[in-house]
Amino acid sequence: MKVFVYEHITASISFQPNQAESSLYREGMIMRDTLVGLIQQLGYTVRIAYHSEDFLTACQWADLTLVIAPETDGILGNFCETARQHCPILLNCGATAISLSTDKWAMYQHWLHQQVPTPRTWLGSQWQPQPGTFIHKPRDGAGSQDTFLVGTEQEKQFTSADLIQEFHPGVPASVTFLAGPSGKFALLAGKQLIEPETFAYLGGEMPLGGKLGERATKIAQRAIESVPGLLGLIGVDVILGEDGEDVVIEINPRLTTSIVGLAALSETNLFAQILAVARGQDTQFSWKSQKLRFSPTGKCEFFI
Repeated sequence: MKVFVYEHITASISFQPNQAESSLYREGMIMRDTLVGLIQQLGYTVRIAYHSEDFLTACQWADLTLVIAPETDGILGNFCETARQHCPILLNCGATAISLSTDKWAMYQHWLHQQVPTPRTWLGSQWQPQPGTFIHKPRDGAGSQDTFLVGTEQEKQFTSADLIQEFHPGVPASVTFLAGPSGKFALLAGKQLIEPETFAYLGGEMPLGGKLGERATKIAQRAIESVPGLLGLIGVDVILGEDGEDVVIEINPRLTTSIVGLAALSETNLFAQILAVARGQDTQFSWKSQKLRFSPTGKCEFFI
């Protein structure tokens, strides 16, 4: 099998030198390299793009394409749509799932309708400062880019491209799922390591066991079941509330950095599992008994 892995940030020729040190670039590179290593273990031929201009040619060459890209500005959706037209198999979510889950305002309204617990959220253009703790995030964004606390005397004028979300104290966690024709299967829950002031992503610890792990999986399952058209490896970010009330923050309809930890903990080839679920086939999940801490640079450390 010929597999084309496209990671947009590392394939873009427009980045400036300092962007090679950005979190999106580093995480993109480690996701790409981890995935390529798993595919090569299966004996498949892998191609990656070093320039975004190579995308169409590589799609036409491949038997299967997998796109890793930020949701911002429709990048993920646009590349997936092009690949869908020119490659026999695309191992990504459908257009509807991507469109819904990458618009955080639309996702918020969808979850309200589906009665999935999520923090109160306002469009920036409708926001009125009020008592409490709130977070700014872009309506259309990836990672923790441009995420910060909003003061009650905020001077910045927000627009409909901004979201203001009520801060929900608790443990930040994520749950990874494999989605395919026969269902959505929870893999491992993990604790997210977040810098408290800048909300920068510092990696994760997995598995998140005990009651916290059960709570994370339960609320994430409710969220993911409400979104049709999901396929492949999907991440769901949640907050396990200090008050016992858990909420969903967002769905990542694509590969996430947690693949680093999942690949290290899985006793079988993770890409083989992704393929099996995407094809509607049975697969067995088997995990090492250890706990793992991983960083956005790909460093993994087992601990007790």
